[in-house]
Amino acid sequence: MPEGALLAEQIIDAAEQALRRFGPRKATVMDTARILRVSHGSIYRHFPDRDALREAVIERWLVRLRDTLPAGQGHHPAAWLDALYAAHQDAARTDPELHAAYAHLFAYSTVVSRHHHALATTLAGLLEAGPAPAWAHDHLHAATTGLTALTAFLDPRLTPAAVSSAESFTAARDLVTAGLTAN
Repeated sequence: MPEGALLAEQIIDAAEQALRRFGPRKATVMDTARILRVSHGSIYRHFPDRDALREAVIERWLVRLRDTLPAGQGHHPAAWLDALYAAHQDAARTDPELHAAYAHLFAYSTVVSRHHHALATTLAGLLEAGPAPAWAHDHLHAATTGLTALTAFLDPRLTPAAVSSAESFTAARDLVTAGLTAN
């Protein structure tokens, strides 16, 4: 591939391949460059470091995950939260390498913060059919708080070990949904 024609999306595609092949702990910028048959300097023209490249891969992956969720309008919050939980569970099962990379970024990433904000915004849109709960400043505050309460089921570092049953999620979801729709 001619290095001058290299696009950020091509680099992200190759980095995603490298993450899947070698895992998040071992995949390097050099692995991405080898896949593309370019120098690693070509990668650095688009991404300042390995973390920035990983974040770009995970951000695109999270957008794909959000795209599997039902649109906010017309859905009950509990049904949407069920779909969110199922999407996270499915991602952990079917794409373990990228899920592990997401877990690695989870604590400090602006990508993860943007993902959570997008989820909260969607959930807030579902809640706007009724008044905001009395305890919340507004629907977005309620949605953010509700998602935070379900973190043990959605946080990739906790999900496999700490939360093993859909029954536990359903009980927590019912509790959160009751709080989100209470006035």
